[in-house]
Amino acid sequence: MIVTVFVPIMYSYIKHLIFDLDGVLIDSRELHYEAFNKALEEIDSKYTITREEHLSTYDGKSTKTKLDILTKTKQLPKSDHDTVWKLKQKYTKHFLEYTKENLELKRIFSHLKDNSIKISVASNAVRETIITSLHKLGILNYCDYILSNEDVFLGKPNAEIYLRCMINTKTNPDETIIVEDSHTGRKGALRSGATLCPVKDPSDTTYDYITNFIKNTDL
Repeated sequence: MIVTVFVPIMYSYIKHLIFDLDGVLIDSRELHYEAFNKALEEIDSKYTITREEHLSTYDGKSTKTKLDILTKTKQLPKSDHDTVWKLKQKYTKHFLEYTKENLELKRIFSHLKDNSIKISVASNAVRETIITSLHKLGILNYCDYILSNEDVFLGKPNAEIYLRCMINTKTNPDETIIVEDSHTGRKGALRSGATLCPVKDPSDTTYDYITNFIKNTDL
């Protein structure tokens, strides 16, 4: 009789994984694009942005940064910023209600917790959007620390958000892996001194890819 013994993976050096949200854990680029444009349409359709503009200029940036860009490029009055911001959050929350539980992400996060690896989520989104998304995906309870664009002075590509995650989880850059998809996020991750784990989109964020990346980094 052959008895199979399960031997858990033990990591020596990696103590902390930081995940971006949009483009890494959830594919909400289209959602944010549509929500932002719907909010802008309520002010004036001349302020809406094309998909090409979104991908080349606005993708990965906070709503406040996007509004500042629109003021410079399309003369959106600053007096409308607060209204657009609130409308965008309303539409985003509505669209996120259709997000489904992700069993692959639950498998990844459960594995990290079983190996005593801290989990942070660092996103340029607002906190309410992050919490709603993580709850819908079924992984909120696995997270040790969450930071939004409301919790930092300087958003990505500045490294502040990642460094704050490391400080609050009592981990160092050489013990930390940051999972990012956008150019903005990757630039900030590299600036933090941690190891960048690049993904193209959420389909890359698989159990095999993440665990193999940790093993190879942990050597």
